[in-house]
Amino acid sequence: MITTSRLELLSLSLSQLMLGLISIKELSSSLSIPIEEDLFDGAAHRAVNMKIEKMTTASTETHEWFTYWLIIHKATNIGIGLVGFKGVPDASGSVEIGYGLNEKYRGNGYMSEAVKALVQWAFQHKSCKRVTATSVLSTNFASQKVLTNAGFTLDFANKENHNYSIIKKL
Repeated sequence: MITTSRLELLSLSLSQLMLGLISIKELSSSLSIPIEEDLFDGAAHRAVNMKIEKMTTASTETHEWFTYWLIIHKATNIGIGLVGFKGVPDASGSVEIGYGLNEKYRGNGYMSEAVKALVQWAFQHKSCKRVTATSVLSTNFASQKVLTNAGFTLDFANKENHNYSIIKKL
């Protein structure tokens, strides 16, 4: 569990991700935490399936790098979003982050707070030197703002693709 001033991030297990795809209500019941009903809908559904596929072949010691972390709003104790990496850091120490937040909670800085907290967690591991967010849509100003607020900078070598990164401070 990762805690910030307003949020808690709970690493979801492989079985919890699978349960969430079947029924958010069952996942909510098993965690004893209300979860926004549409959390695994749309693009998140496809992303969760990809995570499950990767986690079934990855060692359990690395699952926190592959899974989604449930973003829990502390004041209401409700699961409001997901944030996670797309695997373990590569040979150069780079790892990509992805995220999604229920519409009702957007515009309050929750996702920037969650991204910042997960990046701090990643940088506690010697293998992680850089966190990226690649191919952010040029029209997705909200996601660009999340990354900027979390300390990411636009990689000007790849600015046409809207690639962002944050590098571990030594």
